[in-house]
Amino acid sequence: MVIVGQWLEGLDGVLRPMIQVRVRGLDGSPIEDAFLVDVGADRTVLSGHFFTGLRLPSRLPDTGMMLEGISGKCTFVWINAPLELISILGRDVLNNFDVSSAGRAMRSCC
Repeated sequence: MVIVGQWLEGLDGVLRPMIQVRVRGLDGSPIEDAFLVDVGADRTVLSGHFFTGLRLPSRLPDTGMMLEGISGKCTFVWINAPLELISILGRDVLNNFDVSSAGRAMRSCC
């Protein structure tokens, strides 16, 4: 699969792969931001600033649950927020099409 995004420079001067994602806030209006593409991450995580702007209801996790990454552990809250990925076709769509390669028709398999 190809992820259509761009390499954006962070405040630390490092280029990272990013995609534009839209999330609907509590009032239904879309809020868009650049999300880091991390194919090794088990969870999607929103920044505190982005989360605050959404004003969506949240709930605390079970006691003792923490997020853990390369920089250590941190607390978190759960939210239910459908993500609208911009310019990305996933397998759910691609499975409905045949793909042509070098003049041969191939069924999209993944």
